[in-house]
Amino acid sequence: MHFLSAYPKMSLKVLDIHSTVDLFTAVANGLVDVAITYLEYREKGLICEPLLKIYRHVYASPDYIKKYGCPRTVAELVEHNCLVSTRNAPDSVWFFEGSSIKVSGSYQSNSPAHVVSAAEEGLGLIWSTESLVANEVKKGSLVKIELDHPACEMGLAIYYRPVYAGHPVKVFVEFVKAYLNRE
Repeated sequence: MHFLSAYPKMSLKVLDIHSTVDLFTAVANGLVDVAITYLEYREKGLICEPLLKIYRHVYASPDYIKKYGCPRTVAELVEHNCLVSTRNAPDSVWFFEGSSIKVSGSYQSNSPAHVVSAAEEGLGLIWSTESLVANEVKKGSLVKIELDHPACEMGLAIYYRPVYAGHPVKVFVEFVKAYLNRE
């Protein structure tokens, strides 16, 4: 909401679109002005600008680790109850540097926050960005699990149709880039 504070005469309408096809179709057809996502998409006519790098790690509650043990390798994840955020891993595939694995478990949700809550309750392992679970890690309800393959780097990018300098969409894009890259 920092953008609206800086530009009070502008307005934002935020949509949470879960389908990759719907998201990029909406931008390409002018139904929405921008898409911010870690998904890669190359569509003629859309501009893609990188915003930042994100990393996903495996996390679990101390209670889960005490009860079921702690995996040490990516391969061992199949022996555990993996809680899946279908928004981040729609095919239940978790990616690591030089490796990936299809996981399964007793709980799936399209809400990453719900998956985090389930992990806090000791239901299983999650694959999450550091920023999403920072508070839970700080308070000790989740711990990062170090595996034999490090976290995979994923790029967050903003997609939009070409616009002229000073256009509200371009103003928003430049604001987001500056805000995320501030020191």
